[in-house]
Amino acid sequence: MSAADVTLYAQWEIDTGEGPGPDPDPDPVAAPKLTSLQLSTGVWSAAFEAETPEYTITVSEEVASVDVKAAAANERQSVTASVYDAKNLRIGGPVVLGAESRPVSLDASAASLLIAVVAEDGRALTYTLHIRREKAQDPATPTPVPTTTPVPTATPAPTPPPFKLTIGGTEQSLIGSATMNVRDLNVQLRSSALSAGLSAAADGTSIAITAPDDALSLTVRFDKAALNAMKEKRASLELVTAQGSYTLPIADLPVETADGATIGLTVSRGGDGTALQLSRAATDSGYAVIGSPVSFELKVDDAGRATVVDSFHSFVKRELPLPAGTDPAGVTAVAIEPDGNLRPVPTEIVARDGRYYAVVRSLTNSAYALVRSTALDFTDLSGHWAGEAIADMAARLIVNGYTSGEFRPNGAVSRAEFAAMLIRALGLPQTNGGTTAFTDLKVGAWYGGAVAQAAAYGLLLGGSDGRFRPDETITREEAFAVVMRAAKLAGIQGTAATVDSDGILLAFADGAEIQGWAREDVASAVQVGLIQGAGGRLDPGEAVTRAETAAMLRRLLVQAGLIQD
Repeated sequence: MSAADVTLYAQWEIDTGEGPGPDPDPDPVAAPKLTSLQLSTGVWSAAFEAETPEYTITVSEEVASVDVKAAAANERQSVTASVYDAKNLRIGGPVVLGAESRPVSLDASAASLLIAVVAEDGRALTYTLHIRREKAQDPATPTPVPTTTPVPTATPAPTPPPFKLTIGGTEQSLIGSATMNVRDLNVQLRSSALSAGLSAAADGTSIAITAPDDALSLTVRFDKAALNAMKEKRASLELVTAQGSYTLPIADLPVETADGATIGLTVSRGGDGTALQLSRAATDSGYAVIGSPVSFELKVDDAGRATVVDSFHSFVKRELPLPAGTDPAGVTAVAIEPDGNLRPVPTEIVARDGRYYAVVRSLTNSAYALVRSTALDFTDLSGHWAGEAIADMAARLIVNGYTSGEFRPNGAVSRAEFAAMLIRALGLPQTNGGTTAFTDLKVGAWYGGAVAQAAAYGLLLGGSDGRFRPDETITREEAFAVVMRAAKLAGIQGTAATVDSDGILLAFADGAEIQGWAREDVASAVQVGLIQGAGGRLDPGEAVTRAETAAMLRRLLVQAGLIQD
């Protein structure tokens, strides 16, 4: 008699949204548990015991269904049976069980039978029955079989969870429990086990959770205790899927949670609606779409109230893999806005293990996708000192040319135009309502969202009279100060405030002309290399050109590590 063993890939637990499993604290509600479990056919690897969650059941290959009867610790606990195949995909159930036997179908692909018990308070326990098929014997004349000493059936080894969790590169177990609904993987971190796992880790360690390649989404949930444990170690949490990865420095999460609240992070392939929005917007803009959109989400659930967090205090890293064989030239990432518009986000292309990845750093959550813009060959940039920088920023969808095919590199830039280019460079949405404290912004103006967003981040200050003067030319002094404020937002910190701004500025022949309100920011911009001046001068009162703006913004992104040089 031969046998075909089927091993379940995952150890499963029902995710009820109420947290990881029971804590050791006393609880008046009875813990979820079965007092008995019976099948109409099959040989058990061991007699059923309530405290043993895993068994192997051997059945004939001809068995197509089995009757299941189960009794819970009390009548208020619910019991269900579900069938999974060898890839952890549910193919049957859930079937509600009780004192009366209920048939459960076991087709040829059935690899495991999961019996889930859920208590009144949402705590859950699962019993995993691995299905082992035996071929039926051919009819034959019975032959006496010599008596032998019975060999005990070995207890099956625990199966690995359907995800990998590492702390500082070292794989850990028992820190998270998982459920998988079709191809959506949910992981719940156990706060006490996580704290223990972090105890020996270095500050700034990384916690990485990797989903199997066939998972279409990965959601990781944790409570306030787990959040505090990660904050104490200044740990980062990384979600890794075949669609993309998501890395968050936990100490920088812009969330405050109450006891009992749950934080959930999700990476998932964008839905059909998002893909349709992307296709339409890309077609309208002349972009080629590379791969599928990927959504990133941070949500806080507190007493049934869900709050979506869509902005951060610092740039958060994501990675999107380029499809195999894709030429990375000209590929950049865009965020897909709820209204279907696309906005560029800072993108760096890296090569790893024979494949290209787009590293996207952004201050917002959204659905992201990769696109390639039509190659731009401006007619007036031949031999221009900023030609390469302009071409790169145009490919990143940050600067635009004119319908004539010109870029007009020596043209002046208005304050509104500078705000729009700056916001695009930083990957920020122009959706802050378009309202600011400035008194001279026209309702519905094309630049309203960009100016409002820049003002909200403290990048644009306006004048003492409350006016922004959007149509006026921005001076070099003003542009230098604004770019330095943006650099601070991107993590570049100058020390001019503590080392003597005058000493830095007076190295230039016209450094004394920098106005008092701008001196610290301009000195910091010089100190960190964002500006160099020309011919020993800063020319603070002169208009900044389109070429200078493109070069300056590119230098900002490179020095901040948001794009490659």
